[in-house]
Amino acid sequence: MRLARFEIRNFRCFGDGPDHFAMDVRPGLTILVGENDAGKTAVVDALRFALGTTDLERIWLADGDFHGTTREMRIVCKFDHLTPGDLRAFLEYLTYGAVPGAPPSLYVNWTATDTGTIYRGHPYRRV
Repeated sequence: MRLARFEIRNFRCFGDGPDHFAMDVRPGLTILVGENDAGKTAVVDALRFALGTTDLERIWLADGDFHGTTREMRIVCKFDHLTPGDLRAFLEYLTYGAVPGAPPSLYVNWTATDTGTIYRGHPYRRV
């Protein structure tokens, strides 16, 4: 399985509409290059939020993670080149295209909403 496409909306420096971030990831080595404050760290952090973290560090959403005055962000990851084991493990979550016989894809849709509610002294954000 490999990450084929990645989209970010309303997260940090990326807005919605023409300001959103979308990247098709080609097979092989992929690197992010850009000037300071271009959004490289935002892309990596968005991936960490959408896929979870495997280390002991707990990452929290902050007010500054929401773009502008928006109170909802969305991150979408599309995976393709699924192995037979992946197909079995994610069977009920697979998306099939319009072309018969084309291999399925797996989408991870991650959304966070700032509810405006304070719970135990911290903002409650529905993920």
